[in-house]
Amino acid sequence: MAKYEPGNAVLWVPSGYGQQQEPSLLSSFHSAGHQLVLDGEDDVPGGQRDSKQLSFRQRYEKELKEVDEKYRHLEPEFSDDDMNETLPEEDRKRGWQYPLTKTQQKKEYGCVLAEQQRFLWRLQDGHLDIVEDYLGNPKKSKAVDINRYDEQGWTPLHHAARLDHSEIVRVLLDAHADPTLRHKASGQTALDFAKGGKNTESGPNEDTIDVLTEFGVLK
Repeated sequence: MAKYEPGNAVLWVPSGYGQQQEPSLLSSFHSAGHQLVLDGEDDVPGGQRDSKQLSFRQRYEKELKEVDEKYRHLEPEFSDDDMNETLPEEDRKRGWQYPLTKTQQKKEYGCVLAEQQRFLWRLQDGHLDIVEDYLGNPKKSKAVDINRYDEQGWTPLHHAARLDHSEIVRVLLDAHADPTLRHKASGQTALDFAKGGKNTESGPNEDTIDVLTEFGVLK
């Protein structure tokens, strides 16, 4: 959710992990577990700013406006497209709102960002049933991207392989997760993470390696 009033520094505030209402991620600036704190609006001589001189808040507002204008006339892809309708009345009175619809987020980011984050959190925690629910439910699967990189350069399959969630790895591969994708920084694949194990003392994640091999991923 986002609340904006002139002079406010905090635009995006996450509801805590595990709570019923989870955060709506609004832009690529967000890192999981952190508040999105924006710069103040400092005066500039002559009143002119180029894109590099804009404050964090101004850049955010500019990006948000561009996304809204680009996709304003799209037909909704989701029955609950306007996420503001899910807000409790007390939150609406306080000025909270979701600036983008689910359809707008899907078109711009390839997923509904709050759903993507929830999917990834539950995957990392090893909740096979929730991962299966997302990927087996057409409405929910449309809201996530199983090959999307997170802000640390990991795909869902990377996380599942490293953590040795072998059945989740199987479900992801069944849903056409790409095992050839490499970590943005290290260049490792899901198989590389499985070979490395959960940590230096655990040894290779043999169950996950077996699943990857079953799907034709070469050792």
